[in-house]
Amino acid sequence: MRVGRIKRVIARLAVVIVAIGAPAMVVATPAQAQYVSVTAWGRLFVDAFAQSMAVSSTSGKVYMNNESQQWFIKDNAPNGHTILHARGCLDSNAAGAVYILGCNNGDYQRWHFNLLSSDSTGRRYEIVNKATGLCLSALSVGLVSTYSCGRSSYEVWKIRS
Repeated sequence: MRVGRIKRVIARLAVVIVAIGAPAMVVATPAQAQYVSVTAWGRLFVDAFAQSMAVSSTSGKVYMNNESQQWFIKDNAPNGHTILHARGCLDSNAAGAVYILGCNNGDYQRWHFNLLSSDSTGRRYEIVNKATGLCLSALSVGLVSTYSCGRSSYEVWKIRS
């Protein structure tokens, strides 16, 4: 089936779904976000809090704080990036929890780095979980989780050395 025909079929299905009152799902198109290859070693930083992502030494939960914990971002194109910490890989689940787990090469441990902008202070990324399509987010000072992507300032990440 050609791409144009697929788009027309999807558009017709969306009209039918809305007409019967079912909730419609909005999906970002590839043109809205640019997947980029990233291989880096550094802190994952959110300007909105001026804080970095860290791992609890007792629970393995991921949170925001002023520590300088280092992460290694490894590109496994086209499957996404693996975000590694000394204690394991950044993992998530359908409920939106984010934590460290032993690396298993699964889709919940795959992340897409979508380039949002770049300037003299660095590149800004939206980090999307491959399995869920949810964005890595630091909605409040505390635990990091995943939410529907909305490009809020809490979903914009930088990598700092």
